[in-house]
Amino acid sequence: MSAIYEIAQRFDSYENQSLVDFFGVHIPCQILLVDTVGVERRRTPAMTEFILKSIDAGLTSIKEVSGLLGLQFEFCATLFRELQLGEYIGIDGFGTYLVWKRGKEILANGSEDSPIDRRLNIVWDPLCRKFLGRVPMYTKRRADSDGVIIPLAGAFAPPDLNEVGAPALKESQLSVAGERGGRASSFEVLRVTKIEKSIARYREALALVYKTDKGDVSLMMVTNGNIDAELTTACAQASIAKLIGVDGVFSSRHGGAGVRKRFSEIAKIQKNSVSIENLVRRRSLLRFKANALRIRLLETEQPELLARKLAAESDLTVVEGQLKDFSILPIRCHEVTNYVISALQSAQKSVLITTTMPTEAKLDFAMSGAFEECINRGVQIDLYIADRPNIDGGAVLIRLDKLSRSGNFNVFFLASEARSVFEIAFDDEDLCFFNEPPLGARRGPIVPREFNGYSVRDRDLVSKYKAEHTNFAPGNLISRLRIPPKKVSKSKPSQSQKNSHELSKIDTTGLKQS
Repeated sequence: MSAIYEIAQRFDSYENQSLVDFFGVHIPCQILLVDTVGVERRRTPAMTEFILKSIDAGLTSIKEVSGLLGLQFEFCATLFRELQLGEYIGIDGFGTYLVWKRGKEILANGSEDSPIDRRLNIVWDPLCRKFLGRVPMYTKRRADSDGVIIPLAGAFAPPDLNEVGAPALKESQLSVAGERGGRASSFEVLRVTKIEKSIARYREALALVYKTDKGDVSLMMVTNGNIDAELTTACAQASIAKLIGVDGVFSSRHGGAGVRKRFSEIAKIQKNSVSIENLVRRRSLLRFKANALRIRLLETEQPELLARKLAAESDLTVVEGQLKDFSILPIRCHEVTNYVISALQSAQKSVLITTTMPTEAKLDFAMSGAFEECINRGVQIDLYIADRPNIDGGAVLIRLDKLSRSGNFNVFFLASEARSVFEIAFDDEDLCFFNEPPLGARRGPIVPREFNGYSVRDRDLVSKYKAEHTNFAPGNLISRLRIPPKKVSKSKPSQSQKNSHELSKIDTTGLKQS
């Protein structure tokens, strides 16, 4: 999860466009089983080549060759026998060793070619219409529920033989090392005769949605930590952006309008000027730069890196000083997790968080540690969940239960699940609200939407907002929450049944609910 946020922070802007959403995507790909005819080239081991050259130069006995090469007689005799069995060398009527035709071909080419039929397993990208190298793949069942599956028509239909012919396979030559005798071989495809089978798989990528000042949106694809121009172009040609929901209603979907409405209610001012947006983007870039340099300095201490880190931190201090003059600031879409951790580290009295059901990806080791440190300082934390627990979230509920035993951490489940705007508030002085669940996942099925969020640092505005939107009465909360456990057979319980049993215990004794 942290890697995704780091990539989004690094590509916060692109060609004068601002990042407004990012999410994982599952791109269809295929494992093709193809029958081919080709040539296998086996490189000649050095010792074999030396023996053949020695015989070709006029040495006629094993004793002469072993003496020239400095080999033991028995070992050299074994090599001679193998070459004789392979018809590389032979003995004439006078008992003299000669290099035969097959051995002469090796001396001329440095390798041995032989035609062979072979069935290959090849990864095919139906979107870019090309072969892929070794990429991590998984089945649809193992796809991350927080991602968007690319709806590509005919994604798993076998391609035409012309597309997977020999010219296309030139870049996918196979090499095998460690064969008999220390040989290494390569296989060159001459002709593809048949596509035997197509197996459906998916590979992961990160989608970045950008918006211009005029309101136009564009979709970029990231693979291996960088923007993939070829994949981005293929998605544009296939109109993938509109198929997954990056369309005309992108800006008003899933809480965006609600965030903008609440912003207009608490701040009777016009829309933030471009200068504030630029300052916020620059602050985000400087934070990423300073953190990246700090990590590099932990690996290697270089005066140049230290100077660049100090310069970035100095610029960051200047920008943060300029932003202190504003009581309301926009939030970048990749900063939500940082705001949660910052609130837990800065709070002295209380913290309030509203979210969907927390996930293991967001409630990771760093986040759990921040919660524990905040609780140990005596800060009161109230977590309001606009969602319902499930069996798959048993590990997260157990973790929340352990945190709640301190007495300073309360977990409440909201009666209404139709909440699209979420908040983080601490000490009645700082507030953030946005349409991204700070600890949970978006409600499925995942659909792209423009991120909207603001940070408020004015006591009166924070009080006004909390009184209108986070003042939860007993009627807004679930008085008792229980998950019916699955039926347990008399056989040894499975891991899911254990989780179900743990959930039933938590619902009645663990989480504090009013």
